[in-house]
Amino acid sequence: MTADGDGRHATAGGPTAAEEQGDTILAVAAKEACKLAELEEGKGVASIIAACTASLDSNAAVRGDAVRARRSNSAGHGVQLDPKHAAQLEAARHPGLHHHFMLYHAFFAAAVGCNLVILALTTSGVMQLGRINSGAVGLIVLSFSCLMRSELFLTGLYWSSCALGRVAPCTLRAWLARVPFHAPGGLHSGCAVAGFAWEVVYAFQWWLLPVHGPGLTSSPLGLLASVTCILLILLLAAMLTLAIPAVRHRHHNSFELSHRYMGWSLVVVAWVHIWTAAAYFARYDARGQPLARPSSTAAVLLRDADLWCTVAITLLVFHPWLFVRRRVVTATVPHPRSCLVLSGFSGHAPAGTAGRISTHWAGEWHSFAAVSGPRATGSALAEAGSHAMVIAPAGDWTRARVAEAAQLPQPHATQVYVRLIRAPGFMYTTRMWDRIVVVASGAGIAPVLPCVLQRTAASIYVLWIAARPESFGGIRQVLEESLGQGQFLIHDTSKEGRPDVLELTLRAVNEQEAQAMYIVSNLPLTYSVVRGCQAAGVPSYGAIWDS
Repeated sequence: MTADGDGRHATAGGPTAAEEQGDTILAVAAKEACKLAELEEGKGVASIIAACTASLDSNAAVRGDAVRARRSNSAGHGVQLDPKHAAQLEAARHPGLHHHFMLYHAFFAAAVGCNLVILALTTSGVMQLGRINSGAVGLIVLSFSCLMRSELFLTGLYWSSCALGRVAPCTLRAWLARVPFHAPGGLHSGCAVAGFAWEVVYAFQWWLLPVHGPGLTSSPLGLLASVTCILLILLLAAMLTLAIPAVRHRHHNSFELSHRYMGWSLVVVAWVHIWTAAAYFARYDARGQPLARPSSTAAVLLRDADLWCTVAITLLVFHPWLFVRRRVVTATVPHPRSCLVLSGFSGHAPAGTAGRISTHWAGEWHSFAAVSGPRATGSALAEAGSHAMVIAPAGDWTRARVAEAAQLPQPHATQVYVRLIRAPGFMYTTRMWDRIVVVASGAGIAPVLPCVLQRTAASIYVLWIAARPESFGGIRQVLEESLGQGQFLIHDTSKEGRPDVLELTLRAVNEQEAQAMYIVSNLPLTYSVVRGCQAAGVPSYGAIWDS
């Protein structure tokens, strides 16, 4: 699964035609990639990479039959639930309005609401935070927003949530499993909006609507501080505008680049501003009148909270780049228009983590599920302390990478930039539970396989929905060896039509007496199944647009 902005849309009934075509594109590495893997790292690598890919040739030959069969079998297809579960299914089909309100929205609303209340009370004079602190408060809130995107912080949050969730009651565990991938996104966005509001008030209080005084009206330091303050507001406004969900979806690349380069520019402008403001206040008072005894700029800076907030923001913005390394890995594209398999990344990857790679350190960065086997015996990939990534051509960036690699000899060495910290995702929280059901459609099986191979839960039941799953040669074998018969169901949409995913999921949850359900699919199907299962009383988890 990639971080490209080309979102795929589907009906709530199952994988789309685009997804099924993507499945055929993914089905490529069973033969050639396995041979490569055996040469490099042993049969353990071959089985893992084969589990992520499959033979394209057989899939392409039957694509027309698959479409015709799917159309003929789609009408009226479904699995009947037990009568005692009829009420549960009915509730799942009609989730209440509160199920559309995610924990993400709650954290966003809390961050914005609390800050706006405090801001309103401050500016009206009810509270005595003082005008001079509004800029510092804004920087504190913005630094907290940056913290929510720190990979080190996220790693610690996921680890602590899972450790606490293992011993917590089921009700608390269900909430803890959702916090790590809902709270950071909601708080990041909410604090960014609130920080912008604080900085706007700061700008108007001190630099845009100044009281009369020679310092604020004629001092070069006062004028420079006013200009840099306006630049801060404009940069923040541009970043927030491009982060609006509708704008972000349509202009994803612009959003990514603006967050990086405007963020860097904002840090530079902030440093210039706090220095000029400190130099100004070392000579003038709050009313713009010259001080009888001027002080040094350094003395004003050291006792000003703005300095330490800006230091914190600078560290949070730039510390990820300390972990960027250039690596040479093995790449193969066994068939034109197929996926790109990258192997030879150093370090064992815990299930549920993703690696970020780029072709240039200053270019676009994209996340892909990192695949490693169990640390115990039987997996050469795990024993060698390495992991692999499978990149499907789902967006502009990934399609370009696959096309470039396809023109080179197979296999070949390629150079990529990687971040040494592999941030966890929502599948990392599968460790909290003893019995889970995992639903995947099409290529969504790739992030599921590490959880199966490493057995993050004592009992895992996998429901995989795909067209012509027999062409995905290695996956069935991995599921049989890792889970055993009766612990997985592969639904072939080319023969059985589009399933009622919600009904299949609830049936599996009831039969397995599962404690939770996880789904890896497109966003429309994910939201539909998660909301339905939550309405039926099942703790359910799937990726959100900002997770």
